[in-house]
Amino acid sequence: MPAKTADRVEAETSLLARRLFASPPPRRMIGPIAGVSLLSAVFLTLPLASRADLARDLLRNFLVLAMPMYASAFLTWPLANALGGHTFLRRTTLQAFVDACTVFGFVAAVALAEGLTWLARGDAFDYDRPRLLYLGFAATAWLRHTVWVATSDHRHLRTLPATALTFVFGFLAVKLAFPMSVVDDVLAWILFAVFVLAGVAFTFAANQPIRQAFGANGLRLMRYLLDHMTNLTEEARREIEGFFESFAQPAEVRTAALAFRGAQGNVVLLVATHAHPGPFGRVAGSDMPAKLRTALSDVCKVVLVPHGPSTHDYNPATSTECLKIASTAREALAAGKPMSGGSRFVRVTLGKATATAQFFGDVALVTASLAPHPTDDIDGPTGHAAVRAAKDAGARDCLFLDAHNSAAIASGLVHFGSEDSLSVIEATHKAVLAARERLAASVRVGVAEGTLGGIREGLGAQGLQVLIVEADGQRVAYLLFDGNNMVPGLRDAILAAVKEVVDEGEVLTTDNHSVNATMGGYNPIGMRMDRQRLIAFARGLVERALADLRPAESVAGSGTVHGLRVFGHENTARLTSSINATISILRPTAALTMGLALAIAVTLLLLVP
Repeated sequence: MPAKTADRVEAETSLLARRLFASPPPRRMIGPIAGVSLLSAVFLTLPLASRADLARDLLRNFLVLAMPMYASAFLTWPLANALGGHTFLRRTTLQAFVDACTVFGFVAAVALAEGLTWLARGDAFDYDRPRLLYLGFAATAWLRHTVWVATSDHRHLRTLPATALTFVFGFLAVKLAFPMSVVDDVLAWILFAVFVLAGVAFTFAANQPIRQAFGANGLRLMRYLLDHMTNLTEEARREIEGFFESFAQPAEVRTAALAFRGAQGNVVLLVATHAHPGPFGRVAGSDMPAKLRTALSDVCKVVLVPHGPSTHDYNPATSTECLKIASTAREALAAGKPMSGGSRFVRVTLGKATATAQFFGDVALVTASLAPHPTDDIDGPTGHAAVRAAKDAGARDCLFLDAHNSAAIASGLVHFGSEDSLSVIEATHKAVLAARERLAASVRVGVAEGTLGGIREGLGAQGLQVLIVEADGQRVAYLLFDGNNMVPGLRDAILAAVKEVVDEGEVLTTDNHSVNATMGGYNPIGMRMDRQRLIAFARGLVERALADLRPAESVAGSGTVHGLRVFGHENTARLTSSINATISILRPTAALTMGLALAIAVTLLLLVP
């Protein structure tokens, strides 16, 4: 088997959200809990119950099994929250169903053995049903403790009452329904303690990779991660950003800005930063387009934040760091001079790379893509080299954009020094040279914005933003989707549709990782939307922007965000390795701890008369 590449490993880590799922509504668990409890009751009742007592025994066994599950389902929620945890009724009812399945597993195993004995000998053996129920109810503690420590409260003692609810109610139900001795009662609590300790051991082992790498409690982070993904809570955001800040590194990050000014002031502002809009949800640098738009609302009401050349190494560690990017963009514009004119739009393809260039004043706006081939992040060094190539071709400055418009998992990352990187740099140089030969004396611009969905559909708060530029009679559409990449082929279909009303264009995405805070994680533009409707919507916005065309001057500049605290290369790799190490040990550790607890419990049942 070939070794996994670093890109594949990082992609698999980012797709861990595929392992998450949304708990069903509580009402949907009422029936399944009853069904599993009834099936367990049937196995417990047959075949030894007499016909006269069959209905009575079946009802008794059903109530012994079902009532503790329902009580646990509806009381775990307020109990956990009252003790400082954080959970939901939909989670506690799902856990109660799993508890019912756990008890059923023990009952079904004995029932199977009973059936095989009957087939072999012609009669069934009898067994201690109350003790079997004690074992089943005690065994629920292993998973319950693991789940509530990871999702509700990482403190073991605070979580213990929620862990114990199913067992406690089951213990009381068995005592009320069957005559039990003091020895049996003590044994039941010993079994419960065995499974709780096994759960503690499992969570301790699962926590070690992140604790050793970062000195942080991985279970605590897991809780806040789930809280943020399900409810986008501010408390969870602060907690996770505090973890990122603990290992962040200062970096010098290039940021450029381009504003178009009409008679009434700024019409639209483009910000091209080499910081990365990750890692997910609204945490840290994620949702950067909306954060920068808010921070720069005094400069311009319409702010476009396309993806610059950057990788997850340059994720800002906190939301506050994004304000530094806005400040640098504001300073760059303040230092710039309004200029009229520009150039026609030029497209150059070299190898897999396609670069477009268009001058505004003496500053070049460049986009780069590998589409239709997989195109993911273009790294910072490639971006810096491309800016240098644009300046060598005659531009005073350059806004370099990674179009990020053809998604494929673990493919398309452009590293400096690779063949694709060199193609991007050379294509940029040639495109800027060609654009410089096609200058235009004046420029008109038009803008339109709209949305066709939300996070689930892969669209962030900015939706779709369209900038139309008319230079020397040529009309060009820049379409910016506020999302994380785009399904392959959709970019070409959109361009074909909009070229019916404009001469040229390019489709870009912001790489906004807010759309990754969904069940499944991977969520490019077009995966969960009707493509024809999306294409029609894009063309409609282009037509609206055409109707908005007005004369404009441009103001552009660039600067460096000094000391921007970002993830950093070594820390990104460390975090990825720690998460993957945690995932790799979960299955064997679960089997070991649960298996050992089960072996001890069965031994005790056999030894204690």
